[in-house]
Amino acid sequence: MSYCGYVSAEHKDLMHKNVQPELKVNDVVIVSIPEADRTAMSPINLPCRIMSSPRKGYYVLGCAAGILQPLYRESVLTLETNATFPELSEIPEVEVSMRTAVANVYRAPISQRTCNCKGLCTTKKCSCRRLLNVCNSKCHKEKG
Repeated sequence: MSYCGYVSAEHKDLMHKNVQPELKVNDVVIVSIPEADRTAMSPINLPCRIMSSPRKGYYVLGCAAGILQPLYRESVLTLETNATFPELSEIPEVEVSMRTAVANVYRAPISQRTCNCKGLCTTKKCSCRRLLNVCNSKCHKEKG
């Protein structure tokens, strides 16, 4: 047997060992978020629940923001069996794109407003405190 034939046979054995279990409705899966749909602060994966399977090997997915619009192939999904995601218990009946889902699920908690207080921001004169927000890294700029 040639080296190429040996590698091919070994590769086939590995492929059979790594076969993913069959996915079912209500299984929790992980979907990789494309770079174009995420920001620098967004994670690279989105947990989803399988809502239905209109065709063999294709699935409708739901996430905390709603139902993702395109169908997803089985080959791009990773079954998650160990973790629990309470946000997937109630999925809104709204169709969303991947970009919208990522923006809604992983919304940054830091306010876009900033203050220029010179003190400790303990009174309602501070615009952040007045809006019940915590000062962020863009607040309190030192004058040079």
